[in-house]
Amino acid sequence: MEEDASPPWPKDVLPTLVSFLPAEDAISVDACAKETQCVVRRRVLLTNVEDDGTRRGRMSLASPSNWDRYEAVPACHLAIGMISKVHSLRMTFSWSDQGWGNRKGMLSVVRNGSSAPGDYQPWGADVVVGREPAPHEQTSDSLEFHPRAGDEGYTIWLRVGGGGGHSIRVDNLQASCLEYRQSDNADARCLRAFVLRHPDDPEVQAALGAIDRLNARVDVRGGAVV
Repeated sequence: MEEDASPPWPKDVLPTLVSFLPAEDAISVDACAKETQCVVRRRVLLTNVEDDGTRRGRMSLASPSNWDRYEAVPACHLAIGMISKVHSLRMTFSWSDQGWGNRKGMLSVVRNGSSAPGDYQPWGADVVVGREPAPHEQTSDSLEFHPRAGDEGYTIWLRVGGGGGHSIRVDNLQASCLEYRQSDNADARCLRAFVLRHPDDPEVQAALGAIDRLNARVDVRGGAVV
């Protein structure tokens, strides 16, 4: 007899519960049953990214021999849309630096209105995710983050590194976001904020317990109820 996969909570709070899960787990919950469908993935448009039909999603940056600036520069805007509807955003790409010498390259995602750090500088609070240093050999990589309610948008920043002779190349850059299926997720965002502020509240504890019970029933590799 097939086990009932209906969630043990009202469906209107499902987005809030799922918002605490990594993207892989959220997709698994969505795949469990019709009653637990809650997210859908869509492609994110990238501005100022080359696409010549052979090297899709390409960005590159190089420093002249006398370049001694250490700052990062904005390279690409992530056209997410309504951030309140987004569970998480994932980018995949391959990248490398000049292939020799010191490794200083960096790729990061920064909240609009701020900037990425220069060489040997600490990450600021507005750097939501990033990777450094860039490898000498072309390497596949990925980055993922959860957008924060109230943010106005995000920009990809590149840092080539100061001192001259450095470069960074990013190929096959693609971005996608995991969106909540509900057309209006404002209530869920408010509830999430309440949970974060009141982790010891009895109702919050009950909701977190429901997440634990669901995780015990979900096979993350295939999204199947076990």
